[in-house]
Amino acid sequence: MHSWLQKLVVDLRVRLAFLLERLLPIVSTKHDVLGVSTYLALVSSNELARAKEQLNLSIALIARYEPRAYTRLKTDLRGILVYPFTADARAQFNRSTRLCGLSPSLVLTHDIVTIACAIIHEATHARLRRVRAHDPARRIEVERACLSQEIVFLEHLPGMGRRADEIRAVIDGLRPEDYTDAARWADMVGAWASAKKTRKARS
Repeated sequence: MHSWLQKLVVDLRVRLAFLLERLLPIVSTKHDVLGVSTYLALVSSNELARAKEQLNLSIALIARYEPRAYTRLKTDLRGILVYPFTADARAQFNRSTRLCGLSPSLVLTHDIVTIACAIIHEATHARLRRVRAHDPARRIEVERACLSQEIVFLEHLPGMGRRADEIRAVIDGLRPEDYTDAARWADMVGAWASAKKTRKARS
């Protein structure tokens, strides 16, 4: 495939993904958690019930142990959207919609501390959304700030010292080559591929 055609296809997929994320809150199940709007793009009633329970506990955990982060996320995020943008356990912040996206794999199968950390991380991205981060070095600074907020939260939780140390190790391992435009595109395409593979397996 010619490079210009490949770039056009990728650009169209990005635009469609952003359009989908704008439309999903309208058609998804809305669930309010302590003043935080969540939108659940899930079909199974069991998954809906599980997602609601997990989000209730995760956001309550933030509100209890890190109230400043809880107050900030209510201001900085328009809401939380659970939808299958990838088959992996992942979170992402959409700058154009100001939504924190959580994958079903993350919400349904991981513990509430992990989910709470993901929400705090993406809410920090939302707070820093006006920071210009067009080069890898600047992007690493932003990522380091988001990971540091996870550590602040974990240090308020009893018995979470080891997890905080794991995040510190992640910060120490941040590499500029993982934050280039090419690396970010490859990561996005990989997420789409995993989501597509999962949908085919279920059909």
